[in-house]
Amino acid sequence: MPTDVLIDLWANQVSGPDFDVSVEVCVEPGGVGKTMNVFIVQSLSTYPASRSYNRNTVMQGLDPVEVTVAAGGCETVTKSMTFDPVSWGMTDQMQLTAWAQDPAIHAPAEVHQAKQVRWPFPSALLFADGFEGGDTGSWSTTSP
Repeated sequence: MPTDVLIDLWANQVSGPDFDVSVEVCVEPGGVGKTMNVFIVQSLSTYPASRSYNRNTVMQGLDPVEVTVAAGGCETVTKSMTFDPVSWGMTDQMQLTAWAQDPAIHAPAEVHQAKQVRWPFPSALLFADGFEGGDTGSWSTTSP
């Protein structure tokens, strides 16, 4: 289903298994501003190895953060996350997933957009002005 929400996800290593995980949630300029809860979970793609039905095992999740994003605007959520010893020993299986969802009190609540990144996690964004989400509207002959 089409959406006017863009989402980017990255993680910067602080020390060892300690990371700052950031999620940028944007609403396209022609979209509708909205309030959303931003969720972040860390999972292992195949864990535990002793079972054949071991896909995307959630190892931890962070409390959601409510953001209000105006049309054409962005909000960034940054949370600290420490990977447990099992995950840290299986970095090739680690993945982060973030999603922006309506803050409904009762289910169902619409998910507007999601993003998943695998190890090695991308670090802080290299560009600005919505480049990561595919928005080229602010480009010129001298910019990005």
